[in-house]
Amino acid sequence: MSEESVYRKLYQGVRSRYMPETVAGYLAELPEIVRDTQILKLVKQRTGRRRSSMPESWFQPVDLRKKILVAQALFEDQIKGANDPRAHISPDESDPEIIGEFLQYLNEKLHKSINYNSFKHNRWNREHRAELEIEYGNHAYNKRFRLLSRMADHLDVYRKEKRLVSYRLAGKVGLVADLEFDEFRSDPWTAAFVAYYAARKARRSVFTNAAQERPFDDLCAALLRNCENRSVNWEVIARVFPDPAILQRLDDEALGRLLGHWLLYLRDLAEDLDKIWRTSDINLETMVVKRGNDSSTWNLSAQAWNSARTGWLAFTQAMGAENIIEKFLPGKVLRLIAGDVAAWHASTSGGIHQDTLIWRELPFPWSVMRGEAFCDKRLIEATCQRFRVDPVQSGWCEANVSRKTVRYRPTPELVHGVEISSPEMAGLLRKLGWFSGKQ
Repeated sequence: MSEESVYRKLYQGVRSRYMPETVAGYLAELPEIVRDTQILKLVKQRTGRRRSSMPESWFQPVDLRKKILVAQALFEDQIKGANDPRAHISPDESDPEIIGEFLQYLNEKLHKSINYNSFKHNRWNREHRAELEIEYGNHAYNKRFRLLSRMADHLDVYRKEKRLVSYRLAGKVGLVADLEFDEFRSDPWTAAFVAYYAARKARRSVFTNAAQERPFDDLCAALLRNCENRSVNWEVIARVFPDPAILQRLDDEALGRLLGHWLLYLRDLAEDLDKIWRTSDINLETMVVKRGNDSSTWNLSAQAWNSARTGWLAFTQAMGAENIIEKFLPGKVLRLIAGDVAAWHASTSGGIHQDTLIWRELPFPWSVMRGEAFCDKRLIEATCQRFRVDPVQSGWCEANVSRKTVRYRPTPELVHGVEISSPEMAGLLRKLGWFSGKQ
């Protein structure tokens, strides 16, 4: 594999879900890694491992390519030669806003509102079609009406799922959704650290009542030490590892740029969390999931919120703007927990997790973001102290980005979070439906 191909694979892995062992295999092909015997030794400890039986990519929403092609065929006369730029899009278009404008254009040509899609109640009858000078016959009109209605429904789902993909990346890895290849490729040590650390962060959670293993291992530490002795792209590294010592290397423009990215995530997440909260009967007292809770979307959004909040805190403090945090500090968002894990935790730790007690005492973060409720550092500190929690170590009042190095352990085979002894057994259990909640 050529050196350029290796960088392309590493770049793809940052926004996918490559195992750390997979990334290490690509790192072993980089000349800079090969020449560094200490780094190469750590890399080779991770290569030669079995490939995971689980996908090494995130869930991707189903695009509208097929429906766009059908629409372009059915509305060929309205599209061909049209001066309206909304009429001309590629079938491979992935931007929901551009697809929405295309759909709006077609709806206008059919004298249909994009928000009225009931085949029973919203179609025009023959008399109204004649008044509106819609030339299609009954069958042709119905065919186009159905297509546009289904496209509108699909676009709503696609827009939501695209947003959740970006939340998943932000929550698990960092600000990598818009990371350009040229930035990533700017120097080998930046690429090596970001690719490997991103893979460590993106690992699947293990079914446990204790804390998950931290991602910063001995190879991460060694790669970062090499970065510190060279001229590297610290802004790219800060996207996945907003450590105070790293942020001190950035100028105000770079700090402000990345701070703005995290603020946009907080704004959008606040609205989505509020909607989920209003439509789900979530038990605030225990945060134990129950039937009817959209736990997947809630937990994904909660994780993204907490990561964005950590990033916002880290960059705000790096810019010397602690006075903002003194007056305005939305709290963390607690994830929903499975009943069996809650019972396990209660039996070993003696009750509800302290973070849950703090979370239910503080104003909802989305209300704080909109200015409907007040929450500052002093309130959070007082609440943490009441429940005997260190507000700094717990991440409630400061960005908790750890450099504490953990020893490397091979990535385990998991089936719905349960650790399995081998890939073959994991594949068999998954095929049989074990751990999936099915009968």
